[in-house]
Amino acid sequence: MQPITQIPLNFDTVVNLLGSASGIGWILNYTLMTYYSFRDKTYSMSMLPLCCNIAWEFVYGVLCPSSTFVVRPVILSWLVLNCLVVYAAIKYSPNEWAHAPLVQRHLPLLFTVGIAACTGFHIALIRKFDPATAFLWSARSCQVLLSIGGLFQLLCRSSTKGGSYVLWLSRFLGSICGVLKMTLMWKYGESRFPWLDDPLTAYCIALWIISDVLYGVVFYSLRSKELAGAGKAKAI
Repeated sequence: MQPITQIPLNFDTVVNLLGSASGIGWILNYTLMTYYSFRDKTYSMSMLPLCCNIAWEFVYGVLCPSSTFVVRPVILSWLVLNCLVVYAAIKYSPNEWAHAPLVQRHLPLLFTVGIAACTGFHIALIRKFDPATAFLWSARSCQVLLSIGGLFQLLCRSSTKGGSYVLWLSRFLGSICGVLKMTLMWKYGESRFPWLDDPLTAYCIALWIISDVLYGVVFYSLRSKELAGAGKAKAI
């Protein structure tokens, strides 16, 4: 059962600031993903999370938009930027799949099918629950997929191309701000949804936080080796 205590006077201001910070963090993240994808001729987000994310933004920005004044424009801005991320992924992902010619030849089809399947998943959640509940659960699914997928993509590539510390931090801090916002709303009884008192929600949050922290550790290790190798090559 969620705790209910006296609401601080600055509650609305803090909640709005956290929500804005989360939205800005993800806008920056998508912008940087597009930039690094074109710069390094690769894709910055692994395929399944990318399909799931853009499908979520399409469903909740276009098909079943939020009535909140701020939320819908933010989601639509994410959708527009994510379209650029998808374009870069389709354009440059063949560079990463030379070892799997079947995948390499059919990447546009795979992205199309993946986005359609994920769109169906988000719509099915709306049909099973209600739009607001489905909104939160599908967002958690996207977050877990993105964090775990990003970590394993980094491990499989053994390279930091397509990424940067700012890219990682914009995603991590943007998500953290969203979690803090929801936690404050839950703590002061301003949310009708289960949060930290729900085991599955708490597990999803812990899973993506651990994955994102590990991403930062692995990225630092790989970047240090790359810089050391570049220094040795330059010395030679």
